[in-house]
Amino acid sequence: MNKSIWLIFLFAGFLVIFSSCKKKNDGHHADVPKEFTSMSDRERVNYLVDNVTPDSVARFLVDASLGDIEGVKIDTLMIAQGAAYEKYENQPDEMAIFSSELERYAASLDLTRKKKLYAMSGMHDPEGFGYDLGLEYVNNIREKKLNLKDVTEEITEFRNSCTGSPATYNRFVKGFKIALQLDHVGVPADVYQRFMMLEEIPVPASSNTVAGDTGNNP
Repeated sequence: MNKSIWLIFLFAGFLVIFSSCKKKNDGHHADVPKEFTSMSDRERVNYLVDNVTPDSVARFLVDASLGDIEGVKIDTLMIAQGAAYEKYENQPDEMAIFSSELERYAASLDLTRKKKLYAMSGMHDPEGFGYDLGLEYVNNIREKKLNLKDVTEEITEFRNSCTGSPATYNRFVKGFKIALQLDHVGVPADVYQRFMMLEEIPVPASSNTVAGDTGNNP
């Protein structure tokens, strides 16, 4: 299910939860009560956990953290995640649903948005999550049935988003090529052939330092 459909479901949920909530014609904005928008991240999560299903809470955390819900923002994803896990601590079934959907929904994001989420979540090594993105991407190609055009466009956008962090892109390239080499069953042949030759961002050898690591070091 694509992002716009998830947003429609999310906004529909707001209409049920908040009596004064209205959805504007563009389908990408929800007017929520003042008391909700002025709450802290922890207070917002506590309210949602008490009023909506765990899978909806998980999707809300992702979308609001990425700024996909106009007028509603999660400022610190780590705090929001922690608050949700605390609320579900004595509800094992709800905890399992929340955790599973958080992982599934995060995994479904495109590379650029997933990079942003990983950087905010604190659940991935900030020096190495490029590898994670690359290793996971082969499975994304299979599950989403991406073709050569889809993959080319997504990786091009991702590379452009890494202008200030070539290390992340270069680590992605390493992880992606390793994953392709080890398990490319279900990956279109033209995708495999083209991206096994994917090149890293060239950098001067003198810049490979701890402070300015470009990802050319393991």
